[in-house]
Amino acid sequence: MIDIDVAVEILQANGRQMHYRELTEQTLQRLGRAAEPEQVVALLTQINLDARFSYAGQGEWGLKSWMPVRPARKLPTITLMNKSVAYDDDAPKVSKRKKSPKDLEDDDGEADLTDEPLEDEEFVDLDGEDEPADDADWQE
Repeated sequence: MIDIDVAVEILQANGRQMHYRELTEQTLQRLGRAAEPEQVVALLTQINLDARFSYAGQGEWGLKSWMPVRPARKLPTITLMNKSVAYDDDAPKVSKRKKSPKDLEDDDGEADLTDEPLEDEEFVDLDGEDEPADDADWQE
């Protein structure tokens, strides 16, 4: 007799779910084997892979035939017939607004440096010249 069939017989004889330790001890005892770790692991692997068993939670195993049958979940049928689909071209445009100083702050609290002044700020010429610098000024 195969190990797993003995475990099924033990569960049927008890008529209830059993903790895996109790189930493996009784199965190995009936087979005349010592409860060595290798034997226990091999038996638990067989129980886990066999479709006749069902895990009931908290280390307890039972037979799948004992478990209540869950009704199949029916998914609604989705159809796109006679439906319009919005494409990216039809999506509303996001308005671009100037960012406030609060928006320019990073997570670390520092403001981002930008080339353009904000609406309420004036441009300050740090060179002291009113005209933009020529390329020749940079080559000197």
